[in-house]
Amino acid sequence: MAAKTAGELKDPNIVWEVFKNVFKNLMVAKGPECDKYLNSFSQMVSSFPQILVGTPSWPDSSSELNTRRDVFTAALVRRVVHVVSGRKMEDELGGCMEVMKAICSILVDKSPNRWTKLVTTLVEFWVRLSVVAEQLYQNEDSLEMAGPDLLSHSCHSLTGQDSFTVAEAGQGVACRIMEVQQEEDVVFSGELNFLVLKDTEVVEKVQVWLTRLMTTQVSVMAKYSNLLVNKVRDVAIRQLEMGEAQLKGETMKLLAEL
Repeated sequence: MAAKTAGELKDPNIVWEVFKNVFKNLMVAKGPECDKYLNSFSQMVSSFPQILVGTPSWPDSSSELNTRRDVFTAALVRRVVHVVSGRKMEDELGGCMEVMKAICSILVDKSPNRWTKLVTTLVEFWVRLSVVAEQLYQNEDSLEMAGPDLLSHSCHSLTGQDSFTVAEAGQGVACRIMEVQQEEDVVFSGELNFLVLKDTEVVEKVQVWLTRLMTTQVSVMAKYSNLLVNKVRDVAIRQLEMGEAQLKGETMKLLAEL
């Protein structure tokens, strides 16, 4: 049995408090400063797996820790998605990708069920994005001059997925990222769970990033969930019908892996 590191022995509540404080800085950071925070997140996730999964020192038998892990993971993913949406397409999104790869690596290694739940949730978000993208492409010219009435109408016309959820927003379509947090957590609230989208450029940016992320997880999907493989393939094929060259190119790479 491998010896436990000092990091693995650390109380996860202490680490979560650090993340809580740094989360505020991440959302206002720009450029290199943002990358610095993202790199720190990747290192912390790898060094303290107990913040994501149960460990011998900090098992999931504690319902409080078990719930906090789910809430924390969702809070971190939501913030990474918002960072992606706020960066320019030509900016390197590697920091955001590395955080997600670190999360997925820990989950696959120590809790495949948690990995499946997270990736399934992201695929469902990806489906919602594709529906939003279709709507925005159809109304792109009108949206530039649209008022709240037209935007509200556009929201209500977005249907076709059992888990699909959007909210009305004065400046676009608010698309849900993760599952709605059922109970308020004293450390991590359910804030930032809607991504407001008002043009196709922002939607495509997030789609490109999600497509790249799914490409990194294909081999794991094939091992643990054929259903996920089929869902990812369906979204990718749907995605090919729209978008610019970069999105189409990343989608083709993903389909080649599938």
